[in-house]
Amino acid sequence: MTTPTPSTQSTPPTPSTPSAPFNGTPWIVTTMPQESRPVGGTRAHVPVYPPKPVFSPPPASWPKVIPVPGTRAAARALHALGVLDRDRSQPGALHVPNAPGTHRTSPHHPSAWDLVLVIDTGASMTAWYPTIDSFVACTHEVPLFTDVQVVKLHSQGFDPDRSIFDKVALENAGLNSGRRKIVFLITDGVGPAWKRSEVWEQTREWASIHPLAILHVQPHQNWARSAVHTHTLPLRSSEVGGANSTLEQKPAGQEPLNGLLTPVPVNPGDVIVPVLELRKRWLDQWCRLLLSRQWVRQQALVVGRDGPPEIPATAVPDRAPGADAEKRVIEFLASASAETTKLAGFLASAPLNRHVMQLIGGQLLPMAGPGDLSEILSSGLIRVTEPTNPDDAPYDRVTFDFEPGVREALLAREGWEKSQAVAKLIEEYLSPVVGAVKGLAQRIEFRTPPDALVVTYDNLPFVMVERTVLQAMPLVADSEALRRMGMKIDALAPSPSPDESPATV
Repeated sequence: MTTPTPSTQSTPPTPSTPSAPFNGTPWIVTTMPQESRPVGGTRAHVPVYPPKPVFSPPPASWPKVIPVPGTRAAARALHALGVLDRDRSQPGALHVPNAPGTHRTSPHHPSAWDLVLVIDTGASMTAWYPTIDSFVACTHEVPLFTDVQVVKLHSQGFDPDRSIFDKVALENAGLNSGRRKIVFLITDGVGPAWKRSEVWEQTREWASIHPLAILHVQPHQNWARSAVHTHTLPLRSSEVGGANSTLEQKPAGQEPLNGLLTPVPVNPGDVIVPVLELRKRWLDQWCRLLLSRQWVRQQALVVGRDGPPEIPATAVPDRAPGADAEKRVIEFLASASAETTKLAGFLASAPLNRHVMQLIGGQLLPMAGPGDLSEILSSGLIRVTEPTNPDDAPYDRVTFDFEPGVREALLAREGWEKSQAVAKLIEEYLSPVVGAVKGLAQRIEFRTPPDALVVTYDNLPFVMVERTVLQAMPLVADSEALRRMGMKIDALAPSPSPDESPATV
């Protein structure tokens, strides 16, 4: 083996000779240069991207759920907040770490800001989970934030003994620590917890320490139907990047639109909370409010010490289940949009969980958005059947169901005619793990109840839905096979117990 002579090699100065000057000798960069950002806004570490989703995704073999368009653009609006770290920057030229020769290394000052996302996990919020996951992932790209932390808000009150907030995540977020944080509360404002003072007391406390805004997933015109009822206020911040306690309202008489904008009383201890749509234009406006001394017209509410803000009587109506399912369906369909009505008809033929509902909407009604599904989930026509972990429910179990009589009322309005398309979809994606739906498409198409059927407590929710769909079909309701199917279901349905043997033919 022949060793090349030094005259035939071109080698840059070695690390052992750091004082050697750069002599113009050719050199090759063989590794990726280190990231060279200005000192202000650098991170203490490079986060893993993409981050783990906040909510469990459907299986990889299922169609991907598309988030609301513009979600990434909304998150990119937060890049404007990078100027909040300028006071930590130091002058100095950029350098190329891999270049041969000597060079001065600038000191590393990680950002002093974190982002805390308090995410509502109420039943109607499940429609927005893909959009929220997309937004959360994009916030990890914002250089200002050293860390992005998530705290779940259980607004639905599934378990009365459980705190509204995830206590462990709340403690880890350190909202009462010395680090500077920006807080976003993401919600649709219709969960029962929004009528209680606890969530508002916590919001007021955080907003008095940090910049806080509510990100409303619904468009502005729908806010009046939620507990987040806002006013248009001319605001400015007395401190760049200051907490909400530094926001001030323009005095009466100084606003050009004084006849249209009514000042809202702000008492000592009250906090103004901006409310934004999850859209770039709204986040741009909020960033302008946070970063300048200019007056900005902003949708906002005032949170005081005396409990929740005033909520109109039409917002968050009590939707206790009633005996007259037919009447409730008529009222719902009278106010629902055309796409929402169609989606409700498709869902009436399906065993429901959030993955199945999004699968049906995406494949059979692509023009329907998460707002349509959210309207159905908040209508009072659907209830949660497995409240243990509604935000991370598995895709192969039934976690939602229509209130008694509602599914039948929807199917009676020709909803059963949509059952064949739903059955094909359910069998295609669920049959590998749920044996009860194998052959479902054929049974629905030919209107033949399964005669050789084993009913267990695991497949009972799926079988009960199939029976309801078959009962809605002409010439099937009085069949002997359907009667035997009903007997096996009724043997388990009254008092299910996992220790009992399954009913069989």
